[in-house]
Amino acid sequence: MGSYVISVSLGTGCYRHIQISKNATLYKLHEAILDAFEFIDEHAHAFFMDNKTWSQADAYYSMKMDGHERLTKGRKLEKLNLEKGSQFKYVFDFGEEWRLQCKVLRELAEDTKTPLVLREVGEAPFQYGEPDWDDEEWDEEEDDLPEILPQNVIQSLFKTLPIPTKTVEHIHKYFEAGARLYGVIPVMKLLELYNSQNAPVEEDVFLVLAEMIRHEKNLFSILGPEDFDDNAEPNPYNWDVIDDHLLLDDPEDYPRLVKAQGDKPYKILPKEEFIKYSDHDYFPATPQNEAMRKYLFGRGDLPNPYDTWLGIQTMVEIYFDLASVIGCCESEGLVFNNKYDLGEFATLFQELNNHTRKQINRGHTPDELFKQTYQGMQLLQRLAPENQLSMFEELTEKPKLTIVGKPSRNGPCPCGSGRKYKNCCGK
Repeated sequence: MGSYVISVSLGTGCYRHIQISKNATLYKLHEAILDAFEFIDEHAHAFFMDNKTWSQADAYYSMKMDGHERLTKGRKLEKLNLEKGSQFKYVFDFGEEWRLQCKVLRELAEDTKTPLVLREVGEAPFQYGEPDWDDEEWDEEEDDLPEILPQNVIQSLFKTLPIPTKTVEHIHKYFEAGARLYGVIPVMKLLELYNSQNAPVEEDVFLVLAEMIRHEKNLFSILGPEDFDDNAEPNPYNWDVIDDHLLLDDPEDYPRLVKAQGDKPYKILPKEEFIKYSDHDYFPATPQNEAMRKYLFGRGDLPNPYDTWLGIQTMVEIYFDLASVIGCCESEGLVFNNKYDLGEFATLFQELNNHTRKQINRGHTPDELFKQTYQGMQLLQRLAPENQLSMFEELTEKPKLTIVGKPSRNGPCPCGSGRKYKNCCGK
């Protein structure tokens, strides 16, 4: 039968990845979405399979509507011609009108009896308003951030730019990849990087595009000092592209990362490799990744070893420590029976950590950065093959000696040859 993995997004930085059987109905997907976001099922809902909210071209409702009798309980996912990349809209509570964007990420061969939440990013909003905080203070804080515009409006704005649509899409991938690889990268630095690897784009065009993207739902944000300080003057030259995980929980995560990065250089990858980081499920195929994958798949106590594997790589990338990773793995079913078990995992984690491109290192692996230090260069020099002497090798040149005083001509030669001095170094 098979399954789908569907991304369901409530907005910037808040989404869930849900695995669900192809045999499930749209109503079952509706229930899985509400469970994932901890909403109470007390209202009507609808799916718009043409990805246009309130379009009647291909809509399914929880109840009969005027002129529309297609119900979510009567339509199975396998009958909707979904494939990887398919997008559609889900609307819940026609009064509050919660709008969620859905996208098929993967198709799996195995069936899924019960829907699973594979990934949670961002804290779900309150279903019935905000908690009892000062409304004026809350509204003021929200108003400081760029307004999110409908995607059709954003797409119309993109078309006004004096560059081809393909170029706009390509630049967009640079924003996505830059945010993910570096955590934080100035917009002007990203322009420099893009122009060094592609046909150059004018500065003013790039900044106008950045302004448009600021008002779009993404897994990153483009913010400047004016978004955090009412007294700061708006200046696009000071904008940063920021991975959204740095803005979700602790407001200090963003400045804390910038401080930790210090003056570390940006790791500049080849264009083809860099673009791959725009896909958040992409991780380079390294021996360390493969070793961790084999370990997790060989355990037998994980219900979804693939997603645990992806989760570990993501956590290492954004600088989770060993204890935090172990805690997450245990919550997913991984059991460490003894110290050997734990030691084996810790060794694999450390190897993976040392060879993972990390945001705190501006895209460098810890191993790469160490090799750039004086200590690392000294170690590499000592370990270089040309500096290693085999026990089977003979010295081709007679060693140079420093002789203190004058040895006896008939005494043993100080060089250690076993011959008399007069017949050796004293000739």
